[in-house]
Amino acid sequence: MKTYKTYIFALILTLLWSCTEEFKPIDIFEDEKLDPKTAQTLPVSYFKGANTLYANGSRIEPTNKGYHIKGTIFSESQSGNIIVSNGDFEIAPPVDSNGVEIKGANPVLKGYGIGEFPKAGFLTNFVSDFNAGSVIEYNTGKYFKAKKRYREYPFEDNTYYFHFKIDQFKNGSDAKNKKTYKRGLKELMFDEFFADFRDPSVILTCDFNYRKGMNPTNTIPSNLLKIQDMTVGLSANGLFEFNPYTYSERMEEATGGTAFEKFKGYMFFSGKIPFKSYPIYLDGKAVFDLAYSNKGVSDLFERGIFDASYRLGFNGKLMFGHEVIRFLKPDLEVELAKATLEVEYDDLKSEVRFAGEYDSDKIFDQIFGKEYLKFLSSNKSSGSVYCKVGSNKSDYNMYV
Repeated sequence: MKTYKTYIFALILTLLWSCTEEFKPIDIFEDEKLDPKTAQTLPVSYFKGANTLYANGSRIEPTNKGYHIKGTIFSESQSGNIIVSNGDFEIAPPVDSNGVEIKGANPVLKGYGIGEFPKAGFLTNFVSDFNAGSVIEYNTGKYFKAKKRYREYPFEDNTYYFHFKIDQFKNGSDAKNKKTYKRGLKELMFDEFFADFRDPSVILTCDFNYRKGMNPTNTIPSNLLKIQDMTVGLSANGLFEFNPYTYSERMEEATGGTAFEKFKGYMFFSGKIPFKSYPIYLDGKAVFDLAYSNKGVSDLFERGIFDASYRLGFNGKLMFGHEVIRFLKPDLEVELAKATLEVEYDDLKSEVRFAGEYDSDKIFDQIFGKEYLKFLSSNKSSGSVYCKVGSNKSDYNMYV
């Protein structure tokens, strides 16, 4: 009898130990490592253009409508396999605004998890103020560009992006605050961002703040320069493409070649672009090639946009005046549409080249004045301008 009781007690202990091991609690919001023995590719083959996504096998559960993933999702990238997010996700057919399943539609990937920048390249040097939960959606650039807010983002139509909408309550407060990433004296403050994990890269609209040493006029109190609602892209491997506008063969011949080039860069800006050395005002889209500096990609973040070396390419609206082209009237500002600008900065010299289209009557009136306009014959309603300016602003060439 005693032996029988001993066996029963041992069996109970064994069962309890087995249950403890099998049902050990898991924090789904904690980073995991991808286990090569159990890792499974997520079933997203119907997402044409999607990058390959993974999860550890024990984290994927089939459901009657698709799949449930609790834990960490990983993605392939040019920097190796990296974490997308940790959380609770599903792959299931989409539903309409009333929660009714949309028949015949491809499944979608969505859920709730941690929203942090990918840990790759120089993105790892941005320090977050706190881990933030996010509502997460995975879809194409074409899908997101259909929304007015994102039309100016550098999305590729058939590329899939993760959209992280920050759901943050900072330090237990009921008041929502923007999430902040810092690198040195630079700050990005935002409440949502997109990530392309093939690179990886991030795209966001933010308040962009930078401090002393980055504002050449030093006219802002406490030496803090703020740019609000600027769209910024950060690419770990420098994959943002700049494609300059093309102009007439006549301009190319007259100028000896505009020398505009395609290139790829590490940063993308959209909006009013900060510009150093030259009193030229830009409103449009720009790509920064940070690898142009012999100090490497980190130069812009360490010395700031007004002191670092880099190459910049811009497309959009451009304005300049007497301080750039001395023969213009002191109070004159010339505006060019469909403008391209390229500039190279290093510690010793700089050169800027720009071209754009203008309204003939308006620009000739501005440049020459009404009293001389009657002596000029032109049957064009528009034309093009090209200008190249060296480190010395008196050293310029202009074609009109």
